[in-house]
Amino acid sequence: MPIETLVHHNQALYYKALQDSHAVAQVDCRPFIDFMLDAIANSLYKYIDVATQTVVDVPANVPANVPVNELSDKILTMVRANPKVTAQKMALALGVADKTIKRHLKTLGEQGRIQRVGSDKAGHWEIIDRPA
Repeated sequence: MPIETLVHHNQALYYKALQDSHAVAQVDCRPFIDFMLDAIANSLYKYIDVATQTVVDVPANVPANVPVNELSDKILTMVRANPKVTAQKMALALGVADKTIKRHLKTLGEQGRIQRVGSDKAGHWEIIDRPA
């Protein structure tokens, strides 16, 4: 996640850290450094939590030679964790281009596994459960 985004999401804490850094006669940058390290760590923990969640939903009769698309499964895991997640955030978290994510989302939609509800900006994703 870009630093600007971290600052934007934590503006009040950012300005407080800046004030605390300049509160004494001699500038002490430790409050600002602590803020930045905490913001980065919290951001990373969110992505680690999403990446470590695994959902196993494989029917018993799937043939052994059917390839599993790991990226599509990771996308579905992220959507389950946060239905409002954007393609850009998924791309950043998974280390691929947004076009790659959009291509996989289109394929998942064509397969009837996922659908977009609402607009691109204000909508959300829904996982389409298959009957067992």
